[in-house]
Amino acid sequence: MSPPTPPRSDSPSPLDAESPPSVPTLSLEIPIPSILQPGQPASPSLRSPSSPSSPSKAVADIPTVSSLELSYQADVEPETQIAWCRDVVYLLGRHTSLDPDAGPTKLTDASLLALVQTAVEIFDALAASCPEAQYLRATIAASGAVPGIVQHNRQQAFRDFEASAKAGFHKAWFNLGREYETCGDVGHARDCFERGVAFGVNECLYRMGVAHLVGQLDLPQNIPSGLALLARAATNPTLYTPQPAYAYALLLLGESGLANIPASSFNVILPPSTSALDEAKVHLERAAFFHYPPAQYKLALAYEFAQYPWPYDPLMSVEWYSKSGTMEAEMALSKWFLCGAEGAFEKDEGLAWVFAEKAADKGLVNAEFAMGYYCEVGVAGKKDLDKAISWYNKAATHGSDEAKGRLQALNLPTPSVLTRSEHETLTGEKLVRKRTTAKMVSDARGATTTRRPSRRVLENIRKETISEGVYPMTPPKTPSPPPASPTLLAAPQMPGRKRYSLVDPGFNSAGEAPARSPSPCPPGRRTRRRRYEPPPRKSSAPQTFAEMGIGSTTMTAPDSDKSDCVVM
Repeated sequence: MSPPTPPRSDSPSPLDAESPPSVPTLSLEIPIPSILQPGQPASPSLRSPSSPSSPSKAVADIPTVSSLELSYQADVEPETQIAWCRDVVYLLGRHTSLDPDAGPTKLTDASLLALVQTAVEIFDALAASCPEAQYLRATIAASGAVPGIVQHNRQQAFRDFEASAKAGFHKAWFNLGREYETCGDVGHARDCFERGVAFGVNECLYRMGVAHLVGQLDLPQNIPSGLALLARAATNPTLYTPQPAYAYALLLLGESGLANIPASSFNVILPPSTSALDEAKVHLERAAFFHYPPAQYKLALAYEFAQYPWPYDPLMSVEWYSKSGTMEAEMALSKWFLCGAEGAFEKDEGLAWVFAEKAADKGLVNAEFAMGYYCEVGVAGKKDLDKAISWYNKAATHGSDEAKGRLQALNLPTPSVLTRSEHETLTGEKLVRKRTTAKMVSDARGATTTRRPSRRVLENIRKETISEGVYPMTPPKTPSPPPASPTLLAAPQMPGRKRYSLVDPGFNSAGEAPARSPSPCPPGRRTRRRRYEPPPRKSSAPQTFAEMGIGSTTMTAPDSDKSDCVVM
């Protein structure tokens, strides 16, 4: 095989976050390759849960900078070294895109960059005897994410992927297929993907499943074959490949955007006595368990609006929005705190302001409009028409028709300013009524939640915003407790991202070295390396992370519902 010339891929546009919005349709793109080898047992934190909604844990543990610093050992066996490096590359991919030609990262975390430098030194020492070391180094080289550590060289990366695949690291077949597909060489691409399928590579199962399902890669449409492959890919999600479980759940829910797939097609692949909706629930929760933001956002929506088979549960909705961490989820949190939830938590206009401002600062048009609205009405403070007009101008520049309407109203000879009473009427008629209706529907079904988050979810959100110095008002009085339910610890934090949880600092909070999964590296001479010495820690951390999808790691968000007020 000769390396193709890889073109640069474009980023998808962000999606709106209206309520109740639709969720992202089935992506026909290919996820970033998983790093674990087929047939190789995952470490406990990476293994697919038998019940991701169990009371013990909401999401999987993930490596953090601190856990990797603590677990680094210079004088260990190669398989232990490469397992440590695998976690470093995973963490790098959570902070910046590792897609081919993604370009230099804006990452400024010197500690994480130092970990990457150490990992690359190990790759160089082990590459001749360890195909996974070649693969991991090629993943970084193809992306160009850290050119100061690994030179951006997609041609060399292709050769390393090829050598790694031929040497027995089967995940690399997906990377080779992706390179050929990008260049239009469908024959070679399909051959590589089929080799990966033969070895049970999850990414290849997913790619070939989509190809059969919709008729890609010069294949005729074959819905039964496509669904069978997608079902196989969905049954073993990991931190590296949660996307197949999410995509399969959307198919089962009928929300994939592929209208020509009859519901009867699932009958032959569903477990006995299991409905499509119940099976979708299992796979969606698995994807959310493994930190897949669209799945977490979808779960939060489902609990907010009691979308069957999920019940209405405000605390669960808030918890999953906070875990998703996207700007759309932040705007959804703002709307939760704008009016509160009866029996669960009181309104908190300070938090409503904080989350809207966070989303607006990241460029979400609806949040820019919301900030103008909050300033005009006086949410979390006094009215400020100058700031309101400034935010409305930003939103109008980005295409918000409602912002243009408010600007016209405020620029009249006698400005038509929204009053506080009008605001209360809007929240009652829009947000509160929608959620009241959702609760009534949920109660009528007799729906219950199997895992209830602790009220500490709310406490942690408030503590986090206070610690950032951005909480604009005194927290409200503690409301009366909701009906008795099991109390749980809040979810682990995601490294480098504000997870609004201060209970579990992340991977292995006890400070012990994390469990390592076996590596395909052959046992051999230990490589003695200098002891890792982390640089001075910095307080700031990046606020974006990668979605698993070819061409871009930007999360796709739901389509907007233009028929309703973007705040309500």
